[in-house]
Amino acid sequence: MTATKEIDPSVDEKGTFSSGDVQVFDAIIDEGGETPTDEEKATLRRVPGSLPVVAYFLCAVEFAERASYYGISTLISNFINRPMPVGGNGYGAPRRGTQQTAGALGLGTVKANAVNQSFSMLAYGLPLVFGYIADAHTGRFKLICWGILVFGIAHVLMVGSTAPSLLASGGAKIPFFISVYILSIGTGMKLLPYICTIIDFFVYSYVQTKHCAATS
Repeated sequence: MTATKEIDPSVDEKGTFSSGDVQVFDAIIDEGGETPTDEEKATLRRVPGSLPVVAYFLCAVEFAERASYYGISTLISNFINRPMPVGGNGYGAPRRGTQQTAGALGLGTVKANAVNQSFSMLAYGLPLVFGYIADAHTGRFKLICWGILVFGIAHVLMVGSTAPSLLASGGAKIPFFISVYILSIGTGMKLLPYICTIIDFFVYSYVQTKHCAATS
């Protein structure tokens, strides 16, 4: 919003010379608050702004997503690299009290690193694509919801691929790899739209003062 203010023809309120009698400046006019002075900034109590309930819900969802992402990324290497430990529980965990390393597929270090690195690359590269899709086509909140759904499908498929019967027969590779890359797509779908949506909940991006009624 643009506002006008009458000033002295020779000097403005900042102490710099002005060539006219009217100064035009950009200002955000908020009826609920005023711009604080330096004294008010130094003496008044600072009160944080409020957020709607849905913002806390999105924060909880993102916390769960980040926990899932970092939890999975640290386990992918051993699961792909190391073979199934002898005498383990059939899901890839070694027998208690032994020094064996957890593993399942036994495909070696090269393939394990390739899957892990490509998983991370897609998880942090796809947000650029899905961020554009959210802004230009679907809307951010809708894409976040679709991303959560894709994330859930990936986890169900990943858990199913670790069934002892599939691991023992060698049929766990394809569903496990599909679940890993579906998980990276789900991460890409919601990362940037989530951040932008949370930022939009912050209505005030500047400090302001509000007068409260005196209490007896």
